[in-house]
Amino acid sequence: MNIKDLTQIEGLSFDIIAGKSGIDNKIKNDAIYFPELLITGFNVNSGKDSIQIISCDVLNYAKENPDLLKNLTKTSPPCIIIPYDVSPPDSLIQICNENKIPLLVTNLSLFDTRNKIEYRLEREFAPSVLVHGTLIDVYGMGVLLQGTSGIGKTECALDLVFRGHRLVADDVVKIIKRKDGRLEGEGIEKNEKLKHHIEIRGIGILDLRSIFGIRGVRRRKGVELVVSLYEARCKTPAEITGIESKTCKILDVELTDVSIPLVPGKNISALIEVIALNKVLKLSGINSAVKFNEELIRVMKSHRRKDKKNKK
Repeated sequence: MNIKDLTQIEGLSFDIIAGKSGIDNKIKNDAIYFPELLITGFNVNSGKDSIQIISCDVLNYAKENPDLLKNLTKTSPPCIIIPYDVSPPDSLIQICNENKIPLLVTNLSLFDTRNKIEYRLEREFAPSVLVHGTLIDVYGMGVLLQGTSGIGKTECALDLVFRGHRLVADDVVKIIKRKDGRLEGEGIEKNEKLKHHIEIRGIGILDLRSIFGIRGVRRRKGVELVVSLYEARCKTPAEITGIESKTCKILDVELTDVSIPLVPGKNISALIEVIALNKVLKLSGINSAVKFNEELIRVMKSHRRKDKKNKK
């Protein structure tokens, strides 16, 4: 990611007033640095190669002490961002031009600018992996459908969209790990017009956004659950009670993995809806399989005690 990409972040608008020759400077980390101590003459080691944001108060102070602005170059910032409601000192413009550091004027408050940039940089530098599968938002749960090619993941996703759920990505899903440990998935298409297309064998390519509108798609979604589809004739044993949950790991994050054997006539979409709702139930502290097992054991013990009494 470079400064040119930074200026194209949705919701932000910048005017480049100096250092335009550094528009291709690489952004090397996701940190944003406020160089108050640096400008005021302190020697600090933080903020190396980080985007710098300078507030109005610091700029006004720098106007009275222009020589201190030279300290900005000590951390080799890829760019410097200043607010729209204050004019930069000539010495800052000169420094940016000489060192090829783009000087950007933001159209938003520094707080909003920082938040939007931090969100984009977090996604850019977060650990990521590409996964073969289909990501669907089912009742607010991010469900990742996995299985061998041609097993029916896309057709299942299409049926779920018909039922009112939302497609996030099909075929290849990019999953990132956020700083709080959550996983988030999205499509890999850079062009917005190429997103949310699926390919159905025998029909061709379909644009679900055009067919179903905004209600049928979403740009990204957290990944909370994996559903693995496999052919029933495989020797993989199917779960009977659901007491013990199978899990898998993506980017070292453990997720519940439910395997569904496929046989003719089975309503896979309905099963996935129930799996998602059951996951929501478990998150609220209710495990139906465990409660059923505990009640069954209690009833069996009760009957056993009654049988012993009757024998006596």
